[in-house]
Amino acid sequence: MRKIKTIPSFFQSDTLAGHKKQVRWLVKHLGLKHDFFAKVLGTNSSSVNEWLARKRKLDQLQEKKLGTLWHMFLHMLSLMNFDYSRVKELLGAKSATCSNSAIRLPWAGQSIRYYLENGGPKAIDDVNRWITSFRFG
Repeated sequence: MRKIKTIPSFFQSDTLAGHKKQVRWLVKHLGLKHDFFAKVLGTNSSSVNEWLARKRKLDQLQEKKLGTLWHMFLHMLSLMNFDYSRVKELLGAKSATCSNSAIRLPWAGQSIRYYLENGGPKAIDDVNRWITSFRFG
């Protein structure tokens, strides 16, 4: 079980440099690939690689999505007590499909990771809303 020891300063950053550090941190600690970010941002892996290498800029919408995605991950990490293995498990676990439930997850029958990659901008908000419902009622 790996947990964060100290909180890096870029965790609360909303700057371009901060977003790059956040993406690199998620790659390193949660094993996310550039392909994941490319899908979430609606672009390709080479564009993400070029952005990280400072050879390309993201558009304003993509920058905003990254900020929203990062905040979602902060909530997820907090919910899982900053236990990276539990966060990875949560991302990859395929949820059950339950037609009788009063609460239907938008990613029912899929993993959160798959939903984030394929659900468009609404997916980040849906997952964040679900996570914060546990943290803040």
